[in-house]
Amino acid sequence: MNTFQETFTVPERGLSAAGLFHFLQEASGHHSASLNQGQAALVQKGLMWVVIRNIARMARWPEPGEALQLLTWPAAVRHGMCPRYYHMTDAEGNTILDGSAIWAVVDRETRSMVNPDERGVFLEPAVTGLETPLPMPIRRPATEHETLFTVPEAYLDENGHMNNARYYDLAMQVTGLRPPFRELRTEYINEALCGQELTVRWGTAGDTVTVVGERDGSHVFRMQLSR
Repeated sequence: MNTFQETFTVPERGLSAAGLFHFLQEASGHHSASLNQGQAALVQKGLMWVVIRNIARMARWPEPGEALQLLTWPAAVRHGMCPRYYHMTDAEGNTILDGSAIWAVVDRETRSMVNPDERGVFLEPAVTGLETPLPMPIRRPATEHETLFTVPEAYLDENGHMNNARYYDLAMQVTGLRPPFRELRTEYINEALCGQELTVRWGTAGDTVTVVGERDGSHVFRMQLSR
């Protein structure tokens, strides 16, 4: 079965939201690379992996210093996009997280999505019985607060745009929120490049804070953080 397992230890300072999604992202990359479908292989084809949406549903927030195991696996390509699932457990086998993401293969020059099958990108799908619902689009909420944010060079990844996990650093910075969270999900709509200025707006409804980022009137991202 095409699954991949990786173990990591939570830093003694605790696990941030960005740290959580960085680990999910890294495990995805390591799995793809082990199948010769990682970022380095795609670069040779003029392509790159990009996350379109992701979600993490937490049974509980990890403790500092805790050792955790993450299982990840791909599903069949749907409408040209590549779903992937995640299941995280603690040392006793108790569930910490169930999550999923929708990845896309993007042309590095045009920055447009391409059909992976037509460009020789293939990850054999697996079914484990641990699959959870895939992340859905996030509706634009009513927002109460607004600020400006300029993308720093330190937030960029190897694709030359703001790293997916760094959007959680941005959300924590503007809202003042900190873990634990019950559910976190983000929709990445347009890439954010170094030096670009985003208008970041956020608002609260019940136990959920929604954060949206825009540039020149177009959405860059939408995020929901539930406690």
